[in-house]
Amino acid sequence: ALNRLKLKQKMKPKINVMKKYFLAGLFAVILISSGYAQSRSLADTLKQLDSLFIHWNTSTPGGSLSISRGGKIIYHKTGGMADLEHHIAISDETLFEAGSVSKQFTATAILMLAEEGKLSLDDDVRKYIPQLPDYGSKITIKHLLWHTSGLKDWGSVAVIGGWPRTTRAYTQDHAREIIYRQKTLNFPPGTEYSYSNSNYTLLTTLVEIISGESFASFTKKRILDPVGMKRSQWRDDFRKIVPNRSVAYEKERGEYKQNMPFEYTHGHSALLTTTQELLTWLQYWSTGKFGESLLKLRETQGITNDGKTIDYALGAVRITKVNGYREVSHSGATAGYRAWLAYYPEKDLSVAYLSNDGSTTPTSAMGKKVAEIFLGKEIATNTKDPDPKPQPFVPESATLKSYEGKYFSEEADAYFTVQVKGNSLTLFRNPATTLNLTAVEADKFTTVNGIQVEFKRSKNKVTGFTVSVERARNIVFNKL
Repeated sequence: ALNRLKLKQKMKPKINVMKKYFLAGLFAVILISSGYAQSRSLADTLKQLDSLFIHWNTSTPGGSLSISRGGKIIYHKTGGMADLEHHIAISDETLFEAGSVSKQFTATAILMLAEEGKLSLDDDVRKYIPQLPDYGSKITIKHLLWHTSGLKDWGSVAVIGGWPRTTRAYTQDHAREIIYRQKTLNFPPGTEYSYSNSNYTLLTTLVEIISGESFASFTKKRILDPVGMKRSQWRDDFRKIVPNRSVAYEKERGEYKQNMPFEYTHGHSALLTTTQELLTWLQYWSTGKFGESLLKLRETQGITNDGKTIDYALGAVRITKVNGYREVSHSGATAGYRAWLAYYPEKDLSVAYLSNDGSTTPTSAMGKKVAEIFLGKEIATNTKDPDPKPQPFVPESATLKSYEGKYFSEEADAYFTVQVKGNSLTLFRNPATTLNLTAVEADKFTTVNGIQVEFKRSKNKVTGFTVSVERARNIVFNKL
């Protein structure tokens, strides 16, 4: 037995080398058969892919990149550390959080229920969730899937309230509570596209209401297990011990610090998985195992009320073109985790990327780099000249003084105190946050991080203001 063990240990490096050469050989055959090798050597392609990992080492977080063609893995590499504190390297067993790539699984659960006749995509969401306010226009399940509902993103509202995600252990109930207390929408349903996690929080709720079981249980039984994603699971309890889960990080003043999603919310994000299992997911779709009707639904792009087609499709994928090739993709980012998943039908090429380094290249940019290696660089088009910088606006001191006072927002569940300091206006928000306001025009201000504040008047007296960020517009604060 001892001799067999020694022989096995001697052969292990040889087996790894053989595996490496086998993958390289398979890669070469696929490239040559596609005509791709005529324009670029195998060594050059591998070198370019390897260069994406060059900034990761034993002192940094890292990631995993897996690429397949025709269901065969042609490239797989990991780099960096899964746990800097305990010096554990990323391996094939390392689990990452997939961020908003997770939405694909939520959307698929809804499409399955629709195909089975348990709901209609044109149903009014309030038919199942009466707690959602009546905004005077029907919000359908399709609106949720396409991000055309107008619902304000609950996490963005939480930012305005002073408690961004990762600062509190938000639950599904907390998220729904924020959604339900919004008095208005960003826009009338179906008139625009605006990405909002609130849509997928409600879709997760719908799956539970209609199926009668937990979201995690339903998706495991109906999606993850049949697909063969045996290790993938939902982070529906952040305190749960998950073997081989990577720790997420972000750089702060040149030093890596943990940036974990300590929250119970899931469905809009929170799938723990590997790049290999994400490739299995794409292969399941590309080989038609979900069925033709479900695939058609998955890739049905949104249409606004005025007839414009948007990139976002019912299956939580974006349908775009890269250098003339169709791309079916989605990116993801939760706390310090990053993700990218893309499929190129004409090439039968799948790309899965996961990382625990929130300080690296944005995931869409990483996806673009991989796509360029296989599909070539897009020819740059002329970009329009940047808009001229607006002229500075300086309110009179008496006008600034009129804004002072205390304000409260029921929608954000937050108090703001407006004060004049020197020649400028500041907002003080609990917990201990001061925002400096820059005037852009009469009664309108902005902050360095893009928050827009507009004061409201009645008979020339300030009565309140609205706060707007990218995914949540016109949160009302009334003067006390």
